[in-house]
Amino acid sequence: MNKNKKFPKKWILIRGLTRSHFHWFDFKTELQQALNLESVETPELPGNGYLSELNTPDNLTDCVAELRTQIQITNEPVGLFGISLGGLIATKWAHDYPNDVSHLVVINSSFSSSPFYHRLKSKNYFKILLTVFSKKPTDIEKFILQATSNTENHRAILQASIDFQKKHPIRFKNLVQQLLLANQGDFKTKPNAETLILTSKNDRLVHHKCSLKIAAAWDLQAKIHPTAGHDLPLDDSAWIIEKIKSEFNT
Repeated sequence: MNKNKKFPKKWILIRGLTRSHFHWFDFKTELQQALNLESVETPELPGNGYLSELNTPDNLTDCVAELRTQIQITNEPVGLFGISLGGLIATKWAHDYPNDVSHLVVINSSFSSSPFYHRLKSKNYFKILLTVFSKKPTDIEKFILQATSNTENHRAILQASIDFQKKHPIRFKNLVQQLLLANQGDFKTKPNAETLILTSKNDRLVHHKCSLKIAAAWDLQAKIHPTAGHDLPLDDSAWIIEKIKSEFNT
């Protein structure tokens, strides 16, 4: 890893499957303050959140292109931070636009090289489809938060998440499309960016072996949280920030 790259003062955060930039909650501010950043941007993937009425692109290239239109591109490279599907999109971004990105953080992501029953643990298949197909905001958010968080932190944001789901509902078509996007990414080489891979050993949605496989392919060592769930920023934001500081010598 090239430790000579200047740590960026601007970071871009990309959320995962069906999640909006709304769901970063306090993490955006915590990250900005802890790392003394000038700005943190959170573009929205079409089909999610505030853009829920749009169709999710059917390929990663178009996902990246859509997100790039939402940020101000400058001559200074940025840091990319992606969780789950967001990590896959962030990796594609870093590969396709290496001048954009100097640092990359990938959390609980999975590439197509991992078996499908690791990319999404089998016990979740029908629960996810039935819950979203029911179109009941309370049931949807209760399931998502219980499936992705291993702490009590999700209780404090449950009602806000339900209210948001009512205004910006998940469309079944976009859920399926985003699941299919995970089949498109198998990056055998690490992007030309300083890279940190984080994973949760007790992730109940995506097997942490997926992150370990990415790290092995890129000749890196993933950092493993022993207890957190899939939504690591929600469960333990302080741990993430500490790992970023340690890995990138900030």
